[in-house]
Amino acid sequence: MKTSDFIERLAEALDAESSELEGETILDTLEGWDSLGHLATIAMVDELFGKTVSAMSLRRCRTVAELMDLACGEVTP
Repeated sequence: MKTSDFIERLAEALDAESSELEGETILDTLEGWDSLGHLATIAMVDELFGKTVSAMSLRRCRTVAELMDLACGEVTP
């Protein structure tokens, strides 16, 4: 998956603008990165990749890039 596609889907899940997100964006600075945002992200990862991600794993992610690595492994620019 391309990074831009992942960022667009993440922005939808967090009710944010994709232009606000890049790989180095700190997740805790995002208004939508709360318990509902976590649930929406878990659902997005399940839908896109058929992969179950725990809330604990999400909390370990500090940046969008770390979240991408968790969700889909390698991404392309």
